[in-house]
Amino acid sequence: EISKSSSCGLKKKRTKLMETKAEFGLRGEESAASFLCGKGYKIVARNARLGHSEIDIIAKDDQRVIFVEVKTRQNDDFGVPADAVGYNKRKKIIETAEKYIYENNLP
Repeated sequence: EISKSSSCGLKKKRTKLMETKAEFGLRGEESAASFLCGKGYKIVARNARLGHSEIDIIAKDDQRVIFVEVKTRQNDDFGVPADAVGYNKRKKIIETAEKYIYENNLP
C-alpha cells in the first residue's frame, strides 16, 4: 500500500490492485502492439526516440511502415483518444516519422 497525494493535496492510498498512469499507458501500448501483430504487422520499435521526440510504436508489413501514437483511456468522458492528438502533436509525429525514414534509408 502506497500513500499518494491527489491533485487537491489529500492523501489517498493506492493498493497493489491499482495501476499507475505509466502502467496503464504501458498496457495500452501492449494492446496496440498486439492488435497490430494480429493484423500482420511486425513491430520494429517501441518508444523510439529521435532527438527530443518519441514514437510509441513503429511497425511494418510488406507494403508500408506505420508510426503509432498510443492514447489509452478508461472511458470517453474526456473525449476519444484521437481527440488528444492535436495539430501540433500530429505535426511532430510526421516530422519524427520523416526523420526515422531518412535515417533508416526507407523508401
